[in-house]
Amino acid sequence: MLPHGPTTPVPHGFAEIFAEALGASPFTLVQLQQELARRKVTLSVATLSYWQTGRSQPARAGSIRALGVIEEILGLPNSTLLSALPRSAQPAWSPITALEDHEPASQVLESMGLGFNNPLSNIVLADFTHCGLPGGLERQAVRRLVCADAEGVRRFPGVFHGAEPGLHPPRVVPGTGIQLGEVIEIPGQCAVAVEFLFPHPLSLGELAWYEYTVEWEADDDPHNYHSLALTTQVKAVTMGAIFHEDPPAAARLLHTTPDGSTISQLASWGQTEGDIQFTLRNAPPGIMDLEWWAAGSDPVWS
Repeated sequence: MLPHGPTTPVPHGFAEIFAEALGASPFTLVQLQQELARRKVTLSVATLSYWQTGRSQPARAGSIRALGVIEEILGLPNSTLLSALPRSAQPAWSPITALEDHEPASQVLESMGLGFNNPLSNIVLADFTHCGLPGGLERQAVRRLVCADAEGVRRFPGVFHGAEPGLHPPRVVPGTGIQLGEVIEIPGQCAVAVEFLFPHPLSLGELAWYEYTVEWEADDDPHNYHSLALTTQVKAVTMGAIFHEDPPAAARLLHTTPDGSTISQLASWGQTEGDIQFTLRNAPPGIMDLEWWAAGSDPVWS
């Protein structure tokens, strides 16, 4: 026998579960963001809104970790939100689709005739963030050894995000072995899409070293991080941070696999004595997050 009257559908998708739990709680999106910040979890109201409406889903390591805190705030059982993410239905992983709001960046890259299926393999990668520079700036210094997987490779893309919306977008400066082509600011984000050019087309199997730096305005958040996306396995990758003033009290390196289902804490320090450096051999594809906390703040694992 059919039940009388309308029935209330049971929410099953991530956005539905998140929206219903938030609606049943005493929190607005702004209040939830403020409570997360009080617990040392940094998420923007825009990101939470995208999750609530289904415009995007958590993918980066920091966002996946934040789900447990959100569940605690909203009174949900452990892993309620994490288990609601449709892993099998997600599109093929890339550094762009792994971002919280990837559509604007994807559209800009498409307008440039670029994508992340360019035939280049990373062999060796060194990525260092310089913090506490004069003028309130931070700088990322990158060196890469790549191999051309096809004949005639000449250009490839890059997408770079600044500290937070409202600040000036990052400035990319090419170095040895690379030139800068088109640069387009991504609408609604503190980010730019960049076209990199080799001095000459690479032959199949040809190796090339190149360097570049990225500068952006620093913010005052006691919890900072730098993310690095690996589309393929890399023989050797080094991530680090160099502090020109006020070294952090704690730091760690995390790795998230492409489907977001596995998070590995690769290294952690109870107290740092200055600069941070971590090298990983045969690094698998995924997103690596190097995080650090200022003195007087509590890291999430404390």
